[in-house]
Amino acid sequence: MCKKLHVKGITQSGNTVNIEMNSGNDLNQELIGYLIENYNAKIKFDVSKVPMIKYKLDSSEQMKILEELERFFEILNNYKTGLNACQGGKNEQN
Repeated sequence: MCKKLHVKGITQSGNTVNIEMNSGNDLNQELIGYLIENYNAKIKFDVSKVPMIKYKLDSSEQMKILEELERFFEILNNYKTGLNACQGGKNEQN
């Protein structure tokens, strides 16, 4: 799924996951607005040199991290393909 979403790399620092995108074109204003609306305090963006999404995790337990990231990438994929990204409304983890 990461390849499909143009994710170049994923790193973790503490309870933050850095999602590096292939290019700035992969983080357009509409997508950034959508993610801020649904993830508010959990998400930040760095588009200076390398376009990056910084996602704050709810838990540091490895299995929960994988589940949380899987949900995030699924919502991102649904948004990019025009599907109803958050079928249950905004992210319940806010």
